[in-house]
Amino acid sequence: LEQLDRENIAVQVIYPTMFLSYPITYDRDLAVAMMRAYNSWIADLASQAPDRLKWVTLVDPVDPRASVDEIKRTKQMGSVAVMLLGITGDIRIDDPPMEPIWAAANEVGLPVAVHTGHSFRALGNVNDTHHDKTAISFWLTVQFAFHRVISKGIADRYPNLRIAFLEAGCSWVPGLVERIADYSGLPGARAGTDFRRGYNAKYLPKEYIQRGQIYFGFEVDEKLLPFAIEEFGDGCWLYGSDIPHGDRLYGAVDVFLQRKDISEESKHRLLIDNNACFYGIEASHLPE
Repeated sequence: LEQLDRENIAVQVIYPTMFLSYPITYDRDLAVAMMRAYNSWIADLASQAPDRLKWVTLVDPVDPRASVDEIKRTKQMGSVAVMLLGITGDIRIDDPPMEPIWAAANEVGLPVAVHTGHSFRALGNVNDTHHDKTAISFWLTVQFAFHRVISKGIADRYPNLRIAFLEAGCSWVPGLVERIADYSGLPGARAGTDFRRGYNAKYLPKEYIQRGQIYFGFEVDEKLLPFAIEEFGDGCWLYGSDIPHGDRLYGAVDVFLQRKDISEESKHRLLIDNNACFYGIEASHLPE
């Protein structure tokens, strides 16, 4: 809390670190027990400062039934979102084991936050150093997830469910949105209608963003952020401090507030309004 005060942060939504690597055990019973233990622990921790510390539900898609139970249990305990990895082992975000998890989040009214992670073994094998894995593999998993959430119809099946793609910055968003649209097979796309077979969505990706269903993280010093705001509006970007990671930018709020290429109104939305909307945090708990 003292660190939050030093960095001008009123409310922190806590994500796990250890569980961004997958799997951390091949014992399925142990994995479920760790999932439940973590959720109980973080709920207890946050209860010591409930107005300032919020938290997200950890699930394990390898056991969909246990994950659904956790979503329902943790909703009652005060969770503000469900965290998914972009790829979990060999399970893609739209594969059959994931469907009960999406349905449960939608049923209880928790948004889904897709987080980067060291969770896709094939990419990990291609990139053999920590630098390589963090620079490429860790980052790409969220992009894979965004593509499949849009193109495989998840956004259509759950139109009222808010979905975010976090800790990968914003710079990838314009390029991937354009590329998915080009190969959607929809009218006006660069590629022909034969591509439509793999694109199982009703609309282009930009339309899902503009209707307020899709959100993204960003870094406060990204050069492409003003362009991304101009292209998609200022209502889909979520600030994250990344406390307490050692590689983050300290004093990030002040760095962001000093930017001259983003309007004051947009700064307020990116720092406060969008996060309150995505996580369902009442504005009365947040500063002006």
